[in-house]
Amino acid sequence: MSSLKKTYTNIVTAKHKNLKPVYYLKNFLKLKILPQFTHNKLDKKLKKIKKFDINYIQNRVNYYNKLENETALKKSTGTLQEFIFDGKEKTYFFDTWKYTRFFKPEYKFAYRFGDVTQIPDEPAIVKSRPINGKNQNAVLLNLNKIRHFIYVNESKSLSKKKINSYGEVIFGNTNPNEYCF
Repeated sequence: MSSLKKTYTNIVTAKHKNLKPVYYLKNFLKLKILPQFTHNKLDKKLKKIKKFDINYIQNRVNYYNKLENETALKKSTGTLQEFIFDGKEKTYFFDTWKYTRFFKPEYKFAYRFGDVTQIPDEPAIVKSRPINGKNQNAVLLNLNKIRHFIYVNESKSLSKKKINSYGEVIFGNTNPNEYCF
């Protein structure tokens, strides 16, 4: 890893935690600068997919998007043009905008930010979905990445580390002195 990249990574992460002010600043600048450069960039990005195993990609797409047929959204569903930064749900907005910016502003777009515990009544972008039932309307996108995706610069390779496992396991036993391992 280059020295500059390592220094940058050390600045934006502190004690294995991403720094939100850096994340917000970086994404806000992208929001203001990138729209003028993203016109027709989707085709270029999609052409890069051909470098990868198409079956692997299709399996991933099918997992995240379980919709099998084209589904009409409600008339009241907003458009991408209406999906604007209002200062709320900042991490969800920026993580979603990273992908939606490539599509036409008149396209309809439904989303449910936060931890989704019920299946949406129309197809919607979500961070999580219930694992049971017909959950195809919950289309997964990796949202709130600043919290859930933390990359650590590690100087030691895994093969050189001592493997230890610490933790508590409860098997219906309320007395911690009686755990059996």
